[in-house]
Formats: sequence, C-alpha cells, structure tokens
Amino acid sequence: MKKGFTLAEVLITLGIIGVVASMTIPTLIAKHQKEVVATSLRKAYAELNLALQMAISDYGDVSTWDYSKASEISLWAEKYIKPYFKILNAQNCSNNRSFSCIGVPAVAQLGYDTKPTGIMSAPYVILTSGGAAKAFAFYKYNAYSEVRVHVYVKLPKNKKAEKGRDVFTFVLKPNKTAFEPFGVTGTVPFTTGNISREKLLKGPIRTGGCYKESGGPDYYAPGDSCGAVIMLDGWKIKSDYTW
Repeated sequence: MKKGFTLAEVLITLGIIGVVASMTIPTLIAKHQKEVVATSLRKAYAELNLALQMAISDYGDVSTWDYSKASEISLWAEKYIKPYFKILNAQNCSNNRSFSCIGVPAVAQLGYDTKPTGIMSAPYVILTSGGAAKAFAFYKYNAYSEVRVHVYVKLPKNKKAEKGRDVFTFVLKPNKTAFEPFGVTGTVPFTTGNISREKLLKGPIRTGGCYKESGGPDYYAPGDSCGAVIMLDGWKIKSDYTW
C-alpha cells in the first residue's frame, strides 16, 4: 500500500501548478487593474460634476461665467473649480508639457506620443487630496469655447500618464451643466449625431478615437474617447478595450 508521493510526483505536481499560475495570474491581475480603473473613473466623474454643480449653484449658468478666453483658463479654474476640492497643490503649468508638474505627470497619447496641433492654453493643474480623482489638468484651445480637462485616476511615477489607463479626457460645453467624456454626442468636432461604441473603439473616426491609429492634425489625439467607451459599457472595461 502506497503511503505517500515520490519526489518525482511532487516535482511534477509543482511544475503543473507553476504552469497554470503563470497562465492565469497575469490575466487576474489585468482584470483587477481594469476594475480599479473603471471604478475610479466613475467616481472621479461624479466628483468633478458635483463640484461643477456647486459652482453653478453659486454662480449661475456656465454660459454666463467669466474668463472665457483660453489664456484665462487658470483664472476660470481657480474661481469655479478649485474651491470645491480638497487640494494639495495647484499651479498654472508650462504649455506643451513633457515633464511632471507639482507631482502630476504629463500625458502620453494612446499608442504613441503625439499631440494635437491646435494652439492650446497652458494647463492649470490641481493635485487633489483624497478622492478617486488624483489630479485635474484644465485647458482650452483658442478655436473652441469649451473647457477640457484631463482627469487622472492614477499618477504613475517617472513616466507619462497613459490615456485610457491613467488619465481620461472630459469636455464642458458652455451650454451644458456637466462635464462629459469626449466621444459622447456633441463633444466630437466635425461630427453630428451619435457615434457608436464600436466606432469610438475601432474607427473610423477622424480624431480622438480610443485606438492607436486615431488622430490627425486637429484638436484631439488617440485615447481621448476611451472614457466614453467605458461609460457606454456601464463603467466597465470589456475584453476588446485597448489595454
């Protein structure tokens, strides 16, 4: 009667366990990371718009607010956004940033490091204290009246923040009462009507799609609509999402 396992049998069993773990653990880690990002983005979206609603309550409709020029974005954010967050630091940072500012990294576009060619303001960066949104970078283009913001759900160290993973793009139109993810109806230049999830994720879309080949000489860049895809999917990151 056999009372135990031989050394060979133990080694074989451990080898099988190791192979299975090497195949499943990376998948489980990626799944967890996606869940954390999607949940953080949903909460950050709520935090940002709660602050906006408080500002609207204090100052009236967004269309009547001061500081409409791109060069005045820091004054706009200091008056209408900054007072409604607990912050660690806030600063008007250099235009065309390629480095960290007050601990908030610059943004790398999805797939490759390019940038929109439109003339934009220097971003006004707010580093928050607590909450799902770790930081905000507000900016405007001379050609558009809307306010745009990069919402950071993660602050990677010693590298740029990646669109669609660490940072997401939101838009506030002058006639709206909420920031919306770029890609939802009314936020995409040169486009009318609804844009399907599939088109945002796989194209074709002229600029700002949530896929590496999207872009062009406009005012958005690859990865800008990734937040819209996550929202359309019920604040989840599905298997066909660019990750």
